[in-house]
Amino acid sequence: MYTIGLVPVALVVALASPDIDAARLISVAVAFVGLQALAGLVPLRFRPMTAVGWSFLRISISLLLVWAVVELTGGPASPLLVLYLPVVTAAAALGAEQAVVMGVVAALIFLAPEVASSGGATDRTLQGVALAGVSTLLAVGVRQMMGQIERTSRQFRGTALNERRRSRQISGLEEVGRTLVTAGPSDAAMEQVAEVLVQRFGYALAAIYDVADGRLRLRAQRGYPPEIAGIDPDQGVIGRATRTGEIQLVRDVTVDPDYLAGDPSVLSELAVPLVLDGQLLGLVNVETTGPEPMDRTDRDLMSAIGNKMATSLAMARDRERLAELAVRDPLTGLHNRRYFDETLDRLVANWLVTPETERLPLSAVTFDLDEFGRFNKLHGVQVGDQVLRVFAGAIRSRVRQTDLVGRYGGEEFVVILPGSDRHRAVEVAEEIRQRLAAEHIVAEDGSVLSVTVSAGCAELDPDNPTREELLRTADVALSMAKRSGRDRVVAA
Repeated sequence: MYTIGLVPVALVVALASPDIDAARLISVAVAFVGLQALAGLVPLRFRPMTAVGWSFLRISISLLLVWAVVELTGGPASPLLVLYLPVVTAAAALGAEQAVVMGVVAALIFLAPEVASSGGATDRTLQGVALAGVSTLLAVGVRQMMGQIERTSRQFRGTALNERRRSRQISGLEEVGRTLVTAGPSDAAMEQVAEVLVQRFGYALAAIYDVADGRLRLRAQRGYPPEIAGIDPDQGVIGRATRTGEIQLVRDVTVDPDYLAGDPSVLSELAVPLVLDGQLLGLVNVETTGPEPMDRTDRDLMSAIGNKMATSLAMARDRERLAELAVRDPLTGLHNRRYFDETLDRLVANWLVTPETERLPLSAVTFDLDEFGRFNKLHGVQVGDQVLRVFAGAIRSRVRQTDLVGRYGGEEFVVILPGSDRHRAVEVAEEIRQRLAAEHIVAEDGSVLSVTVSAGCAELDPDNPTREELLRTADVALSMAKRSGRDRVVAA
């Protein structure tokens, strides 16, 4: 298009002068425009030179067109000599190298005819010098102006990119906040947060961990191999963040001796420990593969996300702790009566809906510490509380995880044994009784005390399969044990 733009000017001059062969001029112009068009249609992969070299070729075609037009319209005396100036300007717009080379070439074209002649300082010589000087000055000025425009453009693009990046990050941060508020730190929420870190923030790899048994347990990840389920807190950049409790930003992982390579294309890593009130709750780790390393913006962003996630994890743990306290006896740690009754009702309901041929027995053992009220009066409530805790430990050491244990009253405890009949219940109760008898309680004065317990056992009656009847029968057996002299197990 630039080459085409030179043609009308030449045609106007040619048509205004009867000495110029307009037809020939048009033929030359069409030839050069066609050559320029063909050069523009060559695909990048087929061009036999660099981008700078190709730009020289394209501008040279325009320069040759001007040279041909000038020769056809009077040579050095042609008024179309000024067409060299827009060509030099175009070269300067392309780059510094093009500006210098084309400026020198144009100056030589202006001055060559006069330098070759033996004459002195003629008007044409002065005209050539003037044109050469103007073209050089024009090339330098345009190049400086274009350089400034290019720098401003780069700054603008960089600012625009940063603003778009910041906008995406703010939007992503809001999405993370909404996800954690709505769903809490559930597995689904963690998966969604990992997806946001990759899709919204552009990180190549993302992993979210929480702390379980002193190790980082993987909750969600994007881009990592599936076998990375746990991380040793003593290894890698993640381990360093875990040990120090501080954010670790590694702009170039190749120079960090702690970095554990999982992907050879990784450029930067950012590990953010999730800490609240000095307690490590988990960790978020992201990695990028370039071309630009992570910076302070990434650190601040991930710090904000880490704060939100740490708060969410802490709130979830507090809710779990409160829920657990609601169903636990605070002194012994065993289930309280409310939870015990609700769970036993479900066990009985499941037993009822099970086909008779597949039903397993369900037994109950009721324990009551012997003469515990008198014991408290003699030795004090604190020693009595110690006895309750010791007895709860004796029960826990014998029962299975599938058994139901609860503190039913002050010194009364109940154990439900799914799959065990009355005889097996008696065996379990007897073992617990013996374990308590072997325990020694130290009083406040240093004396060693012993405590005994009585137990009553019962099995769920198929003719009256209710929670109330099962516990009533076990209580009857417990009363029989008390009347029989205590410190024994009786079945009813």
